[in-house]
Amino acid sequence: MPFQGSGYGNAILTKVENDIADAETIPLPAQPGQEPRALAIGEFKPWGEGKPSVPFGGTHLCHQSAETRLAQVHQVNEHLLSSPRQFYILAGDFNFTPDSVPYKAMIDANWVDTATALGNAKPTYSAAEPMMHIDYVFVQPASLWRVIDAQVLDEPVASDHAPVFVELEYVWP
Repeated sequence: MPFQGSGYGNAILTKVENDIADAETIPLPAQPGQEPRALAIGEFKPWGEGKPSVPFGGTHLCHQSAETRLAQVHQVNEHLLSSPRQFYILAGDFNFTPDSVPYKAMIDANWVDTATALGNAKPTYSAAEPMMHIDYVFVQPASLWRVIDAQVLDEPVASDHAPVFVELEYVWP
């Protein structure tokens, strides 16, 4: 979307050239006057050809309305969980706290909050003075992922949100 004379939106970055096998953008519901939001999905092949790919999603949900945020969570779940893909990593600024209805909708859809899995949930916003936990890395299904590490990094300059670092191990079936 246009923002301050430039553009603003979701992106998935990788340090490995040609690592993204497939990509798509799914528009998320918004009310008139609200910022447009989307779910970006990239499918990675970190283990090479013939091995499973890893679908990774990134999003930034509405900050203006709890009702819209919940509708966006339902759209994310409907799209990702009806996919033939077996597992996902989903990260982003969800603009909800762990005590909210949209967070409960994620957990009810069997997403694992990686920070909570290690008992490591810490505030992520604002980066300068974190007081709210609104940025997450979710995985699913729980049986295919082991959370090795999950941290909120002290980096107040790069963004108005503190970065979330998660190390995962894929548990081969």
